[in-house]
Amino acid sequence: MSSETRTRPVKSLAIRLTSWYAGIITFSFLVMQMVSYFVIQSNLASRVDQMLYDEVAEDIGLFQAKGLATLMEDFREEVASVGEEKEFFRVLDAQGQVLGASDLSKWPNLAVRQDAVQRALTGKAELHTLKATTDHPNARVIYALLAPGLIIQIGYSRASDERLLENYRETYGIAVVAILLCSVAVGWLMAKRLLAGVENVTQTAARITHGDLNSRATIMGKGDEIDELAKTFNQMIERIQTLITGMKDITDDIAHDLRSPIMRMRGAAEMALTHAAPLDQQESVVGGIVEECDNLLSLINTMLEISETEAGVAQLTRENFDLAGGVRDIVELFTPASEDKGVSLNYQSAGSAIVRGDQSKIRRAIGHIVDNAVKYTAAGGSITVACSTDSDTAKVSIKDTGIGIAESDHSAIFSRFYRADRSRSEPGNGLGLSLSNAIIKAHGGAIGVQSVLGQGSTFTISLPKAAQS
Repeated sequence: MSSETRTRPVKSLAIRLTSWYAGIITFSFLVMQMVSYFVIQSNLASRVDQMLYDEVAEDIGLFQAKGLATLMEDFREEVASVGEEKEFFRVLDAQGQVLGASDLSKWPNLAVRQDAVQRALTGKAELHTLKATTDHPNARVIYALLAPGLIIQIGYSRASDERLLENYRETYGIAVVAILLCSVAVGWLMAKRLLAGVENVTQTAARITHGDLNSRATIMGKGDEIDELAKTFNQMIERIQTLITGMKDITDDIAHDLRSPIMRMRGAAEMALTHAAPLDQQESVVGGIVEECDNLLSLINTMLEISETEAGVAQLTRENFDLAGGVRDIVELFTPASEDKGVSLNYQSAGSAIVRGDQSKIRRAIGHIVDNAVKYTAAGGSITVACSTDSDTAKVSIKDTGIGIAESDHSAIFSRFYRADRSRSEPGNGLGLSLSNAIIKAHGGAIGVQSVLGQGSTFTISLPKAAQS
């Protein structure tokens, strides 16, 4: 049932595309054939009319040259050669009375139109169509002035032309049916071929829905919109899988790192409940629990901020600001703490460095790294914070002479809750560098580290410069 539900939309679209294709092709063919039919019909009619005009001109010349008797003899010979059912000739007087005619056995009861006779007497030829009856076929008839007081009437059967048009209509009908069937077949094949990529994405989505997160849509390699859809779909699934993995890691981290403070709070509370203690000791226990709760809230808020920033849903205030000035403020903020430890904290800048982003978050990211440098640099050491720019990048480097980081830890220090062995003696939760990295990446930048264990570290933050207005 689910398989039918999945494939029905694609099949429905294939049917609609096939119907549109077949309809357009068939309609276009119909229009083309109708135009051709009317053109042929018009040409045949024009040919007959021109033939009648030419015949009238020849007969007038023959009458003027050899007289009526010769003309009538010519009439009879011509009708005998082409057939009495195909053509007829008559000579009429001014009242429409028949003075002479060809063999009219195939045209019995042939009437004379007095209005046509009167018009012809004025010198203007009159053409009309003689409708078919049981006595005679459809015909085209001309009345023309042969001589003063004499009218020539010539009729030409349209039977052969009508048979030609009838055969054309029959062939035309068969061709329409054939075109319709062929266009349906070709349209279906084309629709299935075009929608194969869509069906591929649909089936991949169905597999993912059933838990196969490693499934990916096949790229057909045609470079068309369907391939772009498949690529975008795969990128989306990669992103979702990364977020799901990150959520799992966060869950594991929470389960691991929140267990200890919660157990400490529970233990302290149990001790307070099971042992009678002076009021000041009970207040101390309650104060410790409150402090642990504050630490937990801070930890959870930081983890949520990291997750939102990495997922791209954090609210960032975008504005142009001078990064060099912000770094100077950070150095001034940490100068008292460094002086208390006996660490020299220096600042260097080559001028302003305008970047675009959330100023408070970027300053927070840089502040975490400066704080770590002060924290892990022993008395007598030094820290140098420098700000510089190149053509399109602003850089901040924080170089210290602290404990350094082992090369094996370089790739892990930006992970949540990760703390190198030599840093575990200092207070902290291992989220500072992870948050800094998330913030800088959200602004299109990057953080790099160079460090030698026991000799110090250099962190380099790169951010794109703001576009010139």
